[in-house]
Amino acid sequence: MFNRKQSTKKSSKRNIYGFFGEVLIWVVVCFIAWFLSARLLNIPLIWLSEWILGWVTGGIVDDVSMRSGEAYKIINQQFIIHTNIPPPGPQPVFAATMPLIYGYGLALFAAMTLATPKNENRKWLEIGIAYVVFLFVQLFGIMNQMFMQLVFYAPPEISHYFPWVESHIDLLGTSYQISTLVLPPVMPLILWILFNTSYMEKLIGHKMVSSKKFQKTKRKGKQAKSNNSSAKK
Repeated sequence: MFNRKQSTKKSSKRNIYGFFGEVLIWVVVCFIAWFLSARLLNIPLIWLSEWILGWVTGGIVDDVSMRSGEAYKIINQQFIIHTNIPPPGPQPVFAATMPLIYGYGLALFAAMTLATPKNENRKWLEIGIAYVVFLFVQLFGIMNQMFMQLVFYAPPEISHYFPWVESHIDLLGTSYQISTLVLPPVMPLILWILFNTSYMEKLIGHKMVSSKKFQKTKRKGKQAKSNNSSAKK
């Protein structure tokens, strides 16, 4: 029995090391592919941003366009969020955001998924689902970055167009930190765990508590409480 447990632990360690080795290889490939195709991948994000940001701001945001510098076009890729706020100076009022800051988790998820032993069609389906999820992760980051520029750093003659954001400036700061520091690296891990629970159990060599077992334990606890209360009566 003891030898069996030791062999199980050794095999699970080998599986983990092998999996992470494959992930490291796929990370390089996936990041290059994601980086080079970023302009194409972000086209639906432009449409989504224009629609959602226009709705959230009550029509103040009226257009979203993609811009990149002459050199390093991919690195300098920006979304220019145009507003209809009357400019206090010669320049129009707009916000410039960088969607790539919030979207790199897609490449990480793709690397982990391609390194996971499963059906190829299933892998690409899950990557497609993750792409849709990361559209909204990027949108959340873009929205926070926009409000930081138009409310937090802007003069009063611009920020007063967003009174509901201006009155919750601490919440905006927290939301901005979450969208920048937490969601991009954590979301791919959450998605991968949700899609690969059985394989994760195989990697760690331990059966995770299923929801069915949890519900059964909960029911037994309730029954025991009811039995104790009836016995006291």
